[in-house]
Amino acid sequence: QPLVSSPIPFGAQDLAQDRAQIRDKFHYKLMKVHSAARSPFVRTLFVDADAQICTDVLPLLAALNRTADGEFHLAATGTFHHKEAFNHAIAPSGQAADSILPIEIAANGLDRGINSGVLLYNTNSLAQQLVMSKWEGAFLKRVAEAIDSGNWTMDNKDRSHSTTLIYKDQPSLLALINASVLKHGLRFGFLDGRWNQRHSACIPNAINATNATN
Repeated sequence: QPLVSSPIPFGAQDLAQDRAQIRDKFHYKLMKVHSAARSPFVRTLFVDADAQICTDVLPLLAALNRTADGEFHLAATGTFHHKEAFNHAIAPSGQAADSILPIEIAANGLDRGINSGVLLYNTNSLAQQLVMSKWEGAFLKRVAEAIDSGNWTMDNKDRSHSTTLIYKDQPSLLALINASVLKHGLRFGFLDGRWNQRHSACIPNAINATNATN
């Protein structure tokens, strides 16, 4: 059975761009959302394949059961412009300043975007039932609607605010999470931005601190 079981919708109109290129662009996104819904683990830390892990991630898994505001079902970082530098998490002594780092529970809905590159969730919870199991379908529906309307693009640098960037998986995930928080009691937490940084190699202090504790 193929990993990606859902067909990619293209609508009735002819596409201006090459279909094969678009399908290739979607393939890795579909692998991501398809696989994320099928974790064999109760506590899951999903990390994008192009990420470089710089420190011990076990505290994140432990945090599923011991946050200050109680247990949460699903957590992610905000979009990149909300984040701080990762080296702030390392104390001058070389020891981790906080093994969990702040986790902000969004009890009244999400007030910012999210990044799907690092996802922490419990598969025996509302996270699986309301979000992860529905993410693939929601993503494909958004793509189909944009293509059918003709208001879509594949170019992140050449688009207006009213044009849908169709290979992005975050909007459909955000919509599912927000609806689940507001209507069904999902407990979502914003991870500290230091857990997911863009274009930053592992900082030497962080590497040295990790090595020092091994």
